[in-house]
Amino acid sequence: MDKEALYKRLIPKERNLNKIAAESIKNLEIVTYLLEGVQNKNVRIRFGCFNTLVLISEKNPKTLYPHFDLFTEYLNSDNNIIKLGGIKIISNLTLVDEKKIFDKIFDKFYSFIIDPEMTTAANVSKVSPAIAKAKPYIAANITNQLLKVSATEYKTKECKNILIGHVIAAFDKMFIQIEDVSSVFDFVELNSNNDWQATKNKAEKLLKKYKKIAV
Repeated sequence: MDKEALYKRLIPKERNLNKIAAESIKNLEIVTYLLEGVQNKNVRIRFGCFNTLVLISEKNPKTLYPHFDLFTEYLNSDNNIIKLGGIKIISNLTLVDEKKIFDKIFDKFYSFIIDPEMTTAANVSKVSPAIAKAKPYIAANITNQLLKVSATEYKTKECKNILIGHVIAAFDKMFIQIEDVSSVFDFVELNSNNDWQATKNKAEKLLKKYKKIAV
């Protein structure tokens, strides 16, 4: 398949990104075209390529691992879609990160937790359980980063409360990897009366689920 033929498949509304992702695993040239296409002037092609890369990272992260450094650059993008997608792709690549590339960008990646933009921080929170599972030896550092939401100011109090809910959900999923259980319980207990009902419910659910450990 040549590049232009691939791009034409990305333009129609009925495009099948899952099929292209599956094909790329068998034909690495398609991956090259997709990476180039993220810079295409045509919006359909640009985000078609990008969303296909996200799918590939989920289905077969090894296919994209050689391009880890490029995805790291996505974290600096002014386009929020690219930045959030980069967060997702990188989290998927940690599963095959034999060279420990993620470890070198850990501080950069988790700096988004204290980003005033709640959406970015929320996405980092959501992918944290997967990273902790792939790299249990840095789970303690991940926990410490997530706990920073307590002392961070976001655009609104509502944003902060919603983000706290995402962090509690992350702790629930990665609980087996958490070492400093007492600090996490203190954080969750503090938010068991959170003003945001959904966050309050998540806190109560976690405390009930793991209350035997808390004793």
